[in-house]
Amino acid sequence: MRRTQNEMKSIEEICAVLDQCKVCRLAMNHDGYPYLVPMNFGYEREGNKIYLYFHGANAGTKKELIEKDGRVAFEMDVHEEARISSVACNSYMDYESVCGTGNAAIADATQKRTYLEKIMRHYTDIPFEMLEKAIEKTMVIRVEVVTITGKFHRTGKGE
Repeated sequence: MRRTQNEMKSIEEICAVLDQCKVCRLAMNHDGYPYLVPMNFGYEREGNKIYLYFHGANAGTKKELIEKDGRVAFEMDVHEEARISSVACNSYMDYESVCGTGNAAIADATQKRTYLEKIMRHYTDIPFEMLEKAIEKTMVIRVEVVTITGKFHRTGKGE
């Protein structure tokens, strides 16, 4: 990272951003070009290791690409309103972002409920139930994060 003063130095800082994000953009390999999809997600942290969880239809491009090549990249961010100045180079936006790479795999039937619960818990603390029929029809993706970095810009810092 070129501007190291804007780098998040700890896994705690990175997880604080993950907690705020509602969408993760997941990129898969597709014939030499990235196939990028914004997705709802959940995550868990085990020590310094992070796992991301996604869900979708149990057929289609995402499933085919992950089965063919599980190497993925991801990005998520939180930002505030842009602050525009009459001098363009004095305009800015405060933000926090996380990017990384990982190895994706389709979860087997015994893991799906647990991973779907992690996705739901990312968005709510209210009690919920899951229908077995829906779980059976759902594909769940687990990404073991290999690299992860965080970056921020806050007014008056890292400019």
